[in-house]
Amino acid sequence: MNYMFSEVTEKVSWLSTLIKNQDSVYCIGFSLVKNDHIFGAFSISAPVYRVDNDKIKTWIKEGREAQQKILQLF
Repeated sequence: MNYMFSEVTEKVSWLSTLIKNQDSVYCIGFSLVKNDHIFGAFSISAPVYRVDNDKIKTWIKEGREAQQKILQLF
């Protein structure tokens, strides 16, 4: 799965993928988009061998919370 940043919109507030050319790295990305303005993005990455479903759920929850706090500043 390979996404271009321009494809990430406010409706898609996060995505996860294995990084192309880095098969052993798992990455969850969060866009920083408000009122159709792209401010940036941030991600949480880890080696695949340290990732499990519980960690992914926690990272998504905490990442979305951080995303909302950051967006409140704009």
